[in-house]
Amino acid sequence: MKILPLLMSVLLLGGCTYHGKFSRGLYRQPDVSPKINASVMVVQDKYVPDFFRVESDEFIAFRRFVIRMDDGLSAAAADALSTLFERVEANVYSQRKGYDYTAEVEFFPRYEEERRFYMRHEGNGYYNPRRLRVRRLPYANAVLRITLRNPHTGAPVAVYQEEDKEKIRFAFSTYVADGLATYTLGLFSPLQIQAIGGDLTHNYEQILTKLLKRIVKQMQDDRVIFASPAAQADLTRMDADYTAYLKAVATVLNSRDQSSGSAFFISADGYLLTNAHVVEKARDVQVVLYGDKEYSPDGPGYPKRYARVVARNQARDLALLKLEGENFPWLMLEPDRTQYYTGAAVASLGEPKGYRWSVNEGIISALRRDEHGRDMIQTDAAVNSGNSGGPLILKDSGRVVGINTWVVRKDVAESLNFAISAYEALRTFGLRQPITPAQIKRLEAARQPELLPDSAQ
Repeated sequence: MKILPLLMSVLLLGGCTYHGKFSRGLYRQPDVSPKINASVMVVQDKYVPDFFRVESDEFIAFRRFVIRMDDGLSAAAADALSTLFERVEANVYSQRKGYDYTAEVEFFPRYEEERRFYMRHEGNGYYNPRRLRVRRLPYANAVLRITLRNPHTGAPVAVYQEEDKEKIRFAFSTYVADGLATYTLGLFSPLQIQAIGGDLTHNYEQILTKLLKRIVKQMQDDRVIFASPAAQADLTRMDADYTAYLKAVATVLNSRDQSSGSAFFISADGYLLTNAHVVEKARDVQVVLYGDKEYSPDGPGYPKRYARVVARNQARDLALLKLEGENFPWLMLEPDRTQYYTGAAVASLGEPKGYRWSVNEGIISALRRDEHGRDMIQTDAAVNSGNSGGPLILKDSGRVVGINTWVVRKDVAESLNFAISAYEALRTFGLRQPITPAQIKRLEAARQPELLPDSAQ
């Protein structure tokens, strides 16, 4: 008589935990043609989570489920990226230098229960609001983030993140196993646990596959970022004499993918100038480039690149950025203050009010020194929200004489726009063109709190 209770206890204790894992070969989609001529290494020993747990009492004996996902997740990500890139492998972090890009894959699954209340039916079409029935619906929620980096510098090249939430669907056999476990006082708990765990694993695998499809689609739209410079087509708009200048201007995006300002290249290897208030306290910022997309109102959005904040000076409202790459079109700054004369014709470039790569012409109205002791250029060339950080170009020489910074409110005055002089920008960071690594090392070694990105965190 004592054997049966002992046997049931062993079965219950042994059946309280499910151990499963993601399958390999989850992602099966046709290759994109043509593929991007680049190699990608999926980092399999860092960032990829080993497993996750699900705990609930929704079902009888529904205790704990442990699902390993490291191997299956790395394989699924590698299979997804291999449909777009020529060479994709999962490898350890120490081997990253042999690839064009590293892919950091992060997957954050969550289990949720949504409670729904139903009024009990009393017959004759009458529902009693005082007698409620509670039903808990299980949901799988997951976030997938893939970061592509330059393996030599560690700088981010592109970051993609997708999230999805779906109701967990259980097979008919799972409900049968649950019923058997319920009406036999847990005798069939091991069968029940295995059935539920298998369905949970399958649901999270489906969500992972769906999120990978979305991210691969975004990468396909952004393929110009990953293509070699020789393979990129010369994509131009009808901007005539200003095309060369606009190619050197970038739009800076904030964390909500909305325009926050402009910047412009001051070297071929990717250094940009902008305002400190454009980048705020960020370490890395998203930028989009003129040359990354052919002008098409109905086409996909501009691909996003990532630039590192090298230095900033809040007092003078200036920031220096670094975008990975080479052979970027760039603009020469005019350090000679005698060229900033009243009446000189200038053009303001940037993204006023979200209208990317706009040009506004005017003249230098006056030279000023503001309350912060900065050299400022007053101009009647229109400057609006979004122009901040963009270049003010002297039309005679094509050189940058100022960095568009602020404007007097239109309800107070008209055509009162101001730019920090190029002389002030060069003096602030101690730069001379062409920019050399030695200048940047001196800037970072100075460890002046107002210049280092860490200071603003």
